[in-house]
Amino acid sequence: MKKFRYLLLTVSVLASSGLANTSSYRNLFEISQPVQVCPASLSDLVNMVRWADKNSKKISLVGANRSQGGQTVGQGDGLRINLCKLNHVVALDVSGKTVTVEAGITWSELQSVINGHGLAVKAMQSYADFSVGGSLSVNVHGQDLTNNPLIKSVRSFKLLTSSGELINVSRQENSELFGLVIGGYGLLGIIIEVSLDLTDDLVMERDVAILDRENFVEYFNKNIRNNPLIEFYSARFSLNSKSLLDQVIVVSYRKTNLSLVATEMQSGESASWRSLLLNQAAKFGLFATSKLGVIKNLRFAVEKLYFKSGATITRNRFMSFPLDSLPQDDSGQAYVLQEYFIPYDKVDEFLNVLKINTKAFKINLLNLTARHVNADHESVLSYALTDCCALVLYINVGKAEQAYQKVSAYGRVLIDQAAVLGGTYYLPYQLFGSKSKVHAVYPQFSRFVDRKKFYDPKEMFMNQLYLKYS
Repeated sequence: MKKFRYLLLTVSVLASSGLANTSSYRNLFEISQPVQVCPASLSDLVNMVRWADKNSKKISLVGANRSQGGQTVGQGDGLRINLCKLNHVVALDVSGKTVTVEAGITWSELQSVINGHGLAVKAMQSYADFSVGGSLSVNVHGQDLTNNPLIKSVRSFKLLTSSGELINVSRQENSELFGLVIGGYGLLGIIIEVSLDLTDDLVMERDVAILDRENFVEYFNKNIRNNPLIEFYSARFSLNSKSLLDQVIVVSYRKTNLSLVATEMQSGESASWRSLLLNQAAKFGLFATSKLGVIKNLRFAVEKLYFKSGATITRNRFMSFPLDSLPQDDSGQAYVLQEYFIPYDKVDEFLNVLKINTKAFKINLLNLTARHVNADHESVLSYALTDCCALVLYINVGKAEQAYQKVSAYGRVLIDQAAVLGGTYYLPYQLFGSKSKVHAVYPQFSRFVDRKKFYDPKEMFMNQLYLKYS
């Protein structure tokens, strides 16, 4: 009976915890996509690039194939390359806490290797079944409080250029390409290998605070932002129709001295059948939330019961959840992500606009979470030029053109508001923003395009994001 109650409590929580890309690129018109190919070796890949160069063909790159912003969608009769077979650990330095991997490896595959050495990833997105190369291409962030965005834990990488040349890139070697490629959406070349800094795996204990929204930023600044004990943090807002966004659950995970082995054994007691049930329950919970307002109204109450202080988990296990607990697009439903990066002194103002427009547009908002993102001045297309609050929206939308147009208009309002408040928004999701707005909130975009043409003069590496905004 206890397990059954636990299952019920987690239906709504797992269904919306730490959301990541869940839908393929969405456009109002069908796009003729190149055939996807999976080279079995580096030499095969080099031959593909040289063939494309000789025959003036375009190349787009695919990681986990979950992107919404068109950066994995090419055009015409070119190549759509997936590096899923280039997925090996090249070198692991346990004492030095570094690892070199092929770009097609997923985070979960990497974790399966380093977990036994007491090591953990420093920064990645909330789900582990994305490729490392794809994550670099969008410069992901997650719930880690200090090590994000991902560029901060990247030491170097090998890049295959449009001419078929393999070069080393780091902060010291070919340094301009370091900031162009990380967060460059696969437009400068193909990432082949990546060297990353790792950190120690450890046991964390969960702390929870339930606040009125007006106290959220003050609480974060006072209790979490500069707390050296806290490893991970996120916040979840109420979706109750009568108190939309008015309350927030702040969840943080702090370091402990508890035994890593004992905690890992305890955490690993969940049998595979239970994991399967939880994943299916999560999918059902999110589907029900999208259809039944009464469940959405109850969910925050359920989450307050589920998220309670004292629960422990290892860093590796916290970062190891799969994406299959989320429902996927089908013939009748689609799920859209948007993310906005807002200066902390403007967060409440942005949330007011968000609340008003969510009601005005009658948007079926399934989730709103907040994370902390540190300033990044290395990536040319940095989405965080100052420390900011990342607000992630997960939206259910019908497949009809009218429904998509409504969500597009809603997104443009929020993009405009983020820009007015000195914030930005994340490009890997839907291409709602206009070209002028993208160039306004990403002031280095024109420079990025110029340097892309310098390093890729035939513009071989191509995707829908570049076609719209260049």
